[in-house]
Amino acid sequence: MKSIYKQRVEQAKNCLAPLGEICSRTQFGGYSLSVGGAIFALVMKENLYLRANEKNERVFIKHGLPRMAYSKRGIAIRLRYYRVEQALWENETLLLALARIALEGTRQDVAERAADNQRLKDLPNIGINMERRLWVAGIEDRQQLYYYGAKECFLKLSRFNKLLSVNVLLALEGAITGFHQAALPAASRNELIAWFEENKPERSARTNK
Repeated sequence: MKSIYKQRVEQAKNCLAPLGEICSRTQFGGYSLSVGGAIFALVMKENLYLRANEKNERVFIKHGLPRMAYSKRGIAIRLRYYRVEQALWENETLLLALARIALEGTRQDVAERAADNQRLKDLPNIGINMERRLWVAGIEDRQQLYYYGAKECFLKLSRFNKLLSVNVLLALEGAITGFHQAALPAASRNELIAWFEENKPERSARTNK
């Protein structure tokens, strides 16, 4: 499955290269695509999804892109990501235009969040103690948290405390994606737990949340 994911990621990077240097990271059990830290697309189950927001969502609906949805405990949850179908892959001009709209929408959202000047502790799963830990690790605001992602932030924190548990990693992912730690999608949770087991720092027999 990973090889199929990576093929799609490379295809997307090639098609969307005019947007700038596109970085990919594992996220939600797939890959996120970003330019300058602004995540504008996901690759899930070999499909590319473009991110929408309240202001530009009608554009993706107008072009007939299906909206991402998954089932949690029998309840359908829909996200503001829209799937790129084969016909759109064959129309690279339109695909690039829609991806540019997705990227600009993400940048607008990031700018608006920065303007709100809300502290890290106001995010899901982040209390005052975690906020202080993040400050010590060099992560001073939300934009830096979003840019580095849960895994990199966890590694930065672990330099100061090698007893961090997987719950910290899950809490960081939830803070970034807007989920309470316990409500993370199963695919994302499982992928993060597996990553933690492979990358956790050397630690004593003690555990620490």
